[in-house]
Amino acid sequence: AMKATIVGTIVCLVLLTSASTNAYTFTKAFTKAVLCCPAAITASLCVVLSSFAAAPSFAVAVADSPPPSDILAGSKIFTSNCASCHAGGQNIIMPARKKTLKKEALSQYLSGGMTEGSVIHIVTNGKSAMPAFGGRLSDEDIASVASYVIDQATFDKWE
Repeated sequence: AMKATIVGTIVCLVLLTSASTNAYTFTKAFTKAVLCCPAAITASLCVVLSSFAAAPSFAVAVADSPPPSDILAGSKIFTSNCASCHAGGQNIIMPARKKTLKKEALSQYLSGGMTEGSVIHIVTNGKSAMPAFGGRLSDEDIASVASYVIDQATFDKWE
């Protein structure tokens, strides 16, 4: 446990002191460190929280991102419930309409723009050929799926 805590702290310190680190790079590396070394969470969070006072612009960028646990949970729920139609961010039901889960399509077609709230609305209520998941998934699960979808689209992670 001590070794994992030290590793997590070192990873976070290196990322925080690097001038080229952006919020996405930090979040991705932090998520990997936490998933590989759960004991690193406490030390890593202390380092991250202490960095907010020294780097307010960095703190805002990270604070605006969904917690990695929401994205991870959203990924699992998406795979179980959404991937049959939306694998890789696609729309296999209506491919000609180009209403995919990619950044450009979400920005163009989502009422309210590319936000978690807009995704939550569509997932909860359904639209066109997409069924409503409001009665099938909990509000928390739907919010996690929305976090995952927005994260995938924002950082062009759909494969």
